[in-house]
Amino acid sequence: MLSTLTIENFLIVDRIEIDFERGMTVLTGETGTGKSILIDALELALGRRAQSHLVRPGADKLSVSIGLDLDGQPSAIQWLKQQSMDNAENHCVIRRVINTEGRSRAF
Repeated sequence: MLSTLTIENFLIVDRIEIDFERGMTVLTGETGTGKSILIDALELALGRRAQSHLVRPGADKLSVSIGLDLDGQPSAIQWLKQQSMDNAENHCVIRRVINTEGRSRAF
């Protein structure tokens, strides 16, 4: 389950951190309030093609991190253990950083 989303220097976003509770989350709001930016950031963290124009003007890089709560996900926990990424807290963080040249790193 998605537990956190942290976005830095992405398009018009300077920095935002969102904590998600268990259950259903609904994104609502007026046109132009940033709903699509949140979805685009999630896609980027999960492997969408990186493009340099996504870096906020004036910044040297952007960063998107998602935190995943793995409680009740034994296959995901097992896979992480097989990759030598054992975590006793059953939590996984995926982070993607993209610089102004469009180079990308994932952690």
